[in-house]
Amino acid sequence: MPKHAAKNTADATLERAARRAGVLTVHADGLGRTTRPPREVVQSLCDAIESGPVGDGGAVAVVIAGARSAAFTDGTHLKPGTAGSLHLQDGGTITATVASACATDSTHVTFGGPVPLGVHELALDGSPHRAFVLARPRSLNHIVRRAGR
Repeated sequence: MPKHAAKNTADATLERAARRAGVLTVHADGLGRTTRPPREVVQSLCDAIESGPVGDGGAVAVVIAGARSAAFTDGTHLKPGTAGSLHLQDGGTITATVASACATDSTHVTFGGPVPLGVHELALDGSPHRAFVLARPRSLNHIVRRAGR
C-alpha cells in the first residue's frame, strides 16, 4: 500500500464528515484567494457540530475581522476574569480574557489584538468549554459577486 494512501483515506473520511456537518473545507478568504483550513480546524468544527447541543460541542461567536472582542450569545456562561488564548487558524495565538457574563445569556470576551479572518478556537484556562470565533470580512458582497449570484 502506498505511503500516502492512509492520508488520502483520512482526508476522504474528513471530507465526508465535513459534508455531513455542513463545514466548508475550502473557501475564499477576504482577499479572494482560495484557502483550505488546517485539518485540525475542520475536524474541531465537525466534532463540535456533530457532538450535540452547544453546551456539549462548542459555542460560536461571529465577529468582523479586526475585532478585539466577541459576544457569545448562545447561553455560554464563563467566569469574568478568566484568561486564555485564541488559537488562530493559520497558527499563532492572541491573548483572551472573559470581560463579562450578562444575565441575558451572553458572555463577552476581549482579545489582546485584532482577530484575523478565519475560524479560530478559544481556549480558556481551566475551562472545559469549547468555543470558536469566526471572523468574517466587513462585507460579503465580493464573495457573492465572485460566485456569480
